[in-house]
Amino acid sequence: MNDDALKTLVAQGLAAMKNGGKVAAAASGEIRNNARHSDLKAALEQGNQTSQQWTQRIDQALQEAGGSGEQKNPVLEGLYEVSRQIRQQAPDDVSRDHGIVANGQLALHYWIAAFGTIRAYAA
Repeated sequence: MNDDALKTLVAQGLAAMKNGGKVAAAASGEIRNNARHSDLKAALEQGNQTSQQWTQRIDQALQEAGGSGEQKNPVLEGLYEVSRQIRQQAPDDVSRDHGIVANGQLALHYWIAAFGTIRAYAA
């Protein structure tokens, strides 16, 4: 793959991650409000702060890669919709909190894989 094609691939991936950060930011308050356990609420707040730091890093990397476009992120949009359904359908607070944790782990593993992929492309 030539350098221009690789640079485009990195910029597209970063743009999708940037959009995913927007999805996460929009969802975090809603999810935190649905959580009942105080430790879970605190973990969600810490995760939101970390996500904001990631967003800044993604913006910087996107500028360095020469990308500026927006790109949808259907993976995180889908995970957000699943989270909404889990939270709405939970029969009790404990089940809802467990659903929040499970879906949060899926989203976090997506982020880890996405960052790792972009890093591998950029190396």
